[in-house]
Amino acid sequence: MTKEIELIDEALSLFSNDESGIFWKSKFVGLTLPATKNNRLRLSKLTECVNHINKDIWNIGTIIHRLHWHRTTSINQEFFEMTWSSWARIDIEHFHIELRSIMDYVAEIVKIAANKYGQIKENSFEALLNWISKSPGHRKRLGEDLASFVKKAENWFFDLRDVRNNLIHYGGDTIIFGSRKDGILFQIYKHRKDKIEFKSISHDSLMFNPNVIYFERYAAIFLSNLFVFLDHLAILIYKKYQSQYIEREAGSHSAGFIIIVDWMKQLKEILEKSR
Repeated sequence: MTKEIELIDEALSLFSNDESGIFWKSKFVGLTLPATKNNRLRLSKLTECVNHINKDIWNIGTIIHRLHWHRTTSINQEFFEMTWSSWARIDIEHFHIELRSIMDYVAEIVKIAANKYGQIKENSFEALLNWISKSPGHRKRLGEDLASFVKKAENWFFDLRDVRNNLIHYGGDTIIFGSRKDGILFQIYKHRKDKIEFKSISHDSLMFNPNVIYFERYAAIFLSNLFVFLDHLAILIYKKYQSQYIEREAGSHSAGFIIIVDWMKQLKEILEKSR
């Protein structure tokens, strides 16, 4: 529990306020490195992946903003009450697709920064994790610092992978439950109607009941993992290229960030009370 509270605290430290509202100020947002003649193409690919991830993060903010707006609006408006379950289901599925997309771009960044650039062919984060585990020589090719870092995401990433794979490839389904007044309540079922089991999260604190999950709390813990992971990745990349991070006054803005920050704060309070 303490570990999760510390994780949320670190994630919250990556957000700040300006005249436009809440913004994401992570070192990852503007990750850029000075290019030389020899590494210009390599670093341009890294910058492209960073830009794709920033776009996906913005998309996640939009999904969260729309889910929050739709829930609160549907409480009092009959039309949106009728659309709530079907629209929320699609948004939650899209949330998982965006998260998985981000981690695959992370795999590309890690490959670009590898000790043996061009010798690692795995094209997804899952494939990269499996490849690292096969041989000590693979860790050397990647670099021990990058290999150890990638392995830190193993637990929460495999939960994410199982959800996304079941939804996209194996006929899984997202079901919305209960009253909107209680929150965004959902569960994800495999094609045989067994619910997904999560290994990396403090399950009781996220549950409305033994079978139904609060999406707000679920998203808060996964996004905390993601934001901290991306910030640490940027720190590692700057160190590897012996480049200095330049502090920026602003970062990435999204209407959904204020909601994400609020969800993180609410989950932190819940976890602190249950200690």
